[in-house]
Amino acid sequence: MRIFISHISEESAIANCLKEWVESTLLGECEVFVSSDSAALPGGVKWLDKIDEALEAADMMLVICSESSISRPWVNFETGCAWSRKIPVVPLCHSGMDKGSLPRPISDFQGINILDQEFPELLFNSLREHLGIKKIPRINFQEMQSEVVASVSNTIASPKQKVISRSNISFESVSEGAINILLYMSKQKTNVSSRTVASDNEISNQKAIYYLEELEELEFVSSDINVMTGASYFVGSKGRKFLFERGEL
Repeated sequence: MRIFISHISEESAIANCLKEWVESTLLGECEVFVSSDSAALPGGVKWLDKIDEALEAADMMLVICSESSISRPWVNFETGCAWSRKIPVVPLCHSGMDKGSLPRPISDFQGINILDQEFPELLFNSLREHLGIKKIPRINFQEMQSEVVASVSNTIASPKQKVISRSNISFESVSEGAINILLYMSKQKTNVSSRTVASDNEISNQKAIYYLEELEELEFVSSDINVMTGASYFVGSKGRKFLFERGEL
C-alpha cells in the first residue's frame, strides 16, 4: 500500500512526522512518499520523474492544507492527479484552515483538523477504511498528537526562509527552465494557464507548474485564481526588470 503526502516545502516537518508515525505503526505494510524526505529523493535522481512515479503508484493521498498551501499550484496539481485517478484524498487542515472552510473542489473530500485531539484516531480510521486494513496495531494516540502538534508549532514559528534574496537576486539563482518560461510569458498578450505554458513549451504540465511556482516565489509572476478555470499567470514588474537586466527585453 502506498500513500502520497502532498505538501509545500514550508510544511515538510508536518509531512515527515506523519510519514514516520504511519510507516512505523503499520509495520512496513505501507510506504509513504514525502517529496521533502531526502531518502525518497536522493542526490542525482530526476526528482520530477520520481514524484510522477509516486503519484501514479499511490493508493491514497493526504493533503496538508493551510492558508499558505491551499492556493499553491503544486499542491492543487498533485491533488488533481489523485482526483483524476479516483483514489481517496484526505485533506489535513491546520493553521487557519478548517475542514469546514476548505474551498472547492478540495472541499468535496472529507477533511480532518490536525489540531483536534482525536486527529490520530480519525486519521488511522481513514487509512483503515480506504486501504482495506483489517486492524490497526495499538498506538499511543496521545504521544502521536503531541508530536504532530509540535511539528505544526515549529512550522508556524520558524517558516522556511527563502534561499533567494528578493532584493538582490543574482541571475545564477534562477533555474534556466524558469527563465525560459518567464521569457515566453513576457511575449504573451493575455494571462496563460499552466497547461498552455506546458503545451507551448513542449514540457509536462507538472514541470510547468514547478517553474511557475518558482517564479511566483520570486515575485516574477503573479496568478489569478478562478474556481472554475483554475489559475492563470502573468509577468509582473519584477519579472520584466529581471529579463531587462539580462538583456532579454
